[in-house]
Amino acid sequence: MFSLMNRILRLVTISIATLAIIGCAGGWLLPGLYRDPAFYKAAWRSNDLITLILAPALLIVFYHYQKGNMKANVLWLGLVLYMFYNYAFYLFGAVFNSFFILYAAICTLSLYGIIVGLFDIRERLVISSTPVKRIVLSGFLFLTAIPLAIVELGQYVNFILYGTDPEIPKLVLALDLTLVVPNTLLAAVLLLRKHRWAYTLTGMMLVKSFTYGLVLVTGTIYIGATGAGKWDPLLPYYIFVSAGGLIFLLILLKDKTSGSVS
Repeated sequence: MFSLMNRILRLVTISIATLAIIGCAGGWLLPGLYRDPAFYKAAWRSNDLITLILAPALLIVFYHYQKGNMKANVLWLGLVLYMFYNYAFYLFGAVFNSFFILYAAICTLSLYGIIVGLFDIRERLVISSTPVKRIVLSGFLFLTAIPLAIVELGQYVNFILYGTDPEIPKLVLALDLTLVVPNTLLAAVLLLRKHRWAYTLTGMMLVKSFTYGLVLVTGTIYIGATGAGKWDPLLPYYIFVSAGGLIFLLILLKDKTSGSVS
């Protein structure tokens, strides 16, 4: 069964990485690809810069995962989650363009990759760090998820009470409130309870925090520097999310873990 899983995951990984590289290259080399206003064109191109780095990283991490490194499995799942989240914006948010089917393929492959990848876990890693370390890790997750939930749900409440349309795009609200906030909070709670799924979900959300936080930092700087839009006042928060995600991911990876298949 694992042999079949491996073949499926190998095909999925190579396909996602290849399509992502093509998409990133097209974003920069095909002037007419993005048909959006200047602000969004700049956002897509800054996203492409980061994804162009992460696509080969996905292949490298998968190689180590196939060699039996179960921590690489967590990193792989996190990068695939990034691909799904990132290209959902292209698929549903960008003005229709000739790469639409490419975005759809990456999202579909990423979704199946996460599902199959979770089933392929042969040895679930159980966090064995001290209570203090678990509290610190979960504290970071709470600090990234709760402010996001307050701001975004606050805009929804304002709409209900006063009819004020949210300033945050609907797609951002949809993905954050269905994917990012619940899973980040769940990871924090599982960490505190030392649950057997805590390591995997925490690792995935920290990878997502670091990578997409980096996208937001890069996008804010690129958009501001090119004059495509105003500097985002949330830049310090983006830096906190990205830097914190990397720091706490490294802390998690250094944790002495034990195996569990239950």
